[in-house]
Amino acid sequence: MEERVNPHAFMSDPDQCLTCHRKTPEPDKEDYTTVTFVDQIVALCSGCHEDAHYRDEHPVEIRPESAVPEEFHLDDYHTMTCATCHDPHGPFEAERRFIPPTFVELARSAISRRKRFPTYFLRMSNAKGELCLSCHEQGVAVGEELSFSADLLPEYVGSERCRGCHPDIYSEWSRSLHTRNFQDAAGDPSVIRDRFEGKKPFPPEKILYTVGEHWVQGYIVEGRKGLMVRPERWSIVGEGWAAGAGSYSRSWLRYCAGCHTTALNPFDGTYMERGTGCESCHGPGLRHTESTDQFDIVNPALLVQSRWDMVCESCHTSGHDRSGKFRYPVGYRPGEDLMRYYQGLVPKAGQGAEDFKGDGSYEDRHRQFEFWAGRVNILQGVSCDVCTGHSRPSAGEIEPEATLTDSELCGTCHKETLEDYEAHAEHTEGQAGCVDCHPPAVSGSGNSFSIHDHKFRFGRPPQWMIDGVDRCERCHPEGADSAAL
Repeated sequence: MEERVNPHAFMSDPDQCLTCHRKTPEPDKEDYTTVTFVDQIVALCSGCHEDAHYRDEHPVEIRPESAVPEEFHLDDYHTMTCATCHDPHGPFEAERRFIPPTFVELARSAISRRKRFPTYFLRMSNAKGELCLSCHEQGVAVGEELSFSADLLPEYVGSERCRGCHPDIYSEWSRSLHTRNFQDAAGDPSVIRDRFEGKKPFPPEKILYTVGEHWVQGYIVEGRKGLMVRPERWSIVGEGWAAGAGSYSRSWLRYCAGCHTTALNPFDGTYMERGTGCESCHGPGLRHTESTDQFDIVNPALLVQSRWDMVCESCHTSGHDRSGKFRYPVGYRPGEDLMRYYQGLVPKAGQGAEDFKGDGSYEDRHRQFEFWAGRVNILQGVSCDVCTGHSRPSAGEIEPEATLTDSELCGTCHKETLEDYEAHAEHTEGQAGCVDCHPPAVSGSGNSFSIHDHKFRFGRPPQWMIDGVDRCERCHPEGADSAAL
């Protein structure tokens, strides 16, 4: 009879503690609650169980809405991890079954007369579903059916259809990062920003699509069960592989597709267009294109402020859909109440008790959006929480980041212009910055910058931009001696 080998046997060696932990656990104390990991537990487990995230099993890195039994551990951010249900230091085999046996396993046991069974390191037996029922019979963290109907997708027409009546807005939008957050690298390899010089983390010819086009860029390849986002990310600003990248690949469809496509069908991965199109923020446009009635499409500026904010918060805050399967609010449409579709808010890197309460309220979600909005100009940028979730540092570990000036932010794309600034502007940056001569477009209401244009900051633009004051005459009144100014 073949003897089973305990794959976690090395964990019994005290010299191996630092393989997973940042310090050696204290004697007689449970290591999961007394020490931290060298990386988030899901990433650690995936180092060996690399196929686990392909399976359609219980989701991890989600925040239950209610308390779970104390014996099932959540991490410091109150999210579920592999260690919630599995104890990596637990027994390898037991005298009773821990999961329901298959017919093949029953046959093998009868032939071999095996009396000990694998535990799969579960915290308790689940042969009759008792582990699952310890939470789910209480109604805790029970997933719901998706609020989605593929029948609604024909109501979308695509951004190109909007161009005929709104050419100026379309022109501004087409230059925005929203249009380039998901690009076809197989059709146009020039969209790949990394150079793949020296040691290559993976074969560049495997790249099918890119994700991101400003601070960092991720890469999508074909996996065994669909498109997967590689853990390695290229720092566009730093011109090298980004530090702190993820430790394992993630499913493109389950983690990313909802915010990087327009009119997505989450069941089969099809979509109307790549990137954040017009209808991502305005809802389906078929009725509007047929009637041209302004009330047959969503104008966020006409919504109450919270519903306007929800349009942005549907992608720029964290969480998962009501079923727990997707990391975006499946079924949500602009103008609706986002909280009906999105739950499981977890803190972004750097959030602390002052701006994250963890109470599942909309107010907490809006606090996260404001936190994100205030960090847009940070030197290294703010990545999607899906990419940084495996290694979220605590508030005490966050160092103050350098915030870019408007001109420095422009230079992250227009690098050559910033390097020879005075030759280009005929001013020093102190005399006139980029935005002084190239003001971003202001929304029709005058209350904010246009989302379709370059996005420099959130909030109300300066009055001279709202009033449309000539940018030269603002500093050089007509008839003044310009040389003396």
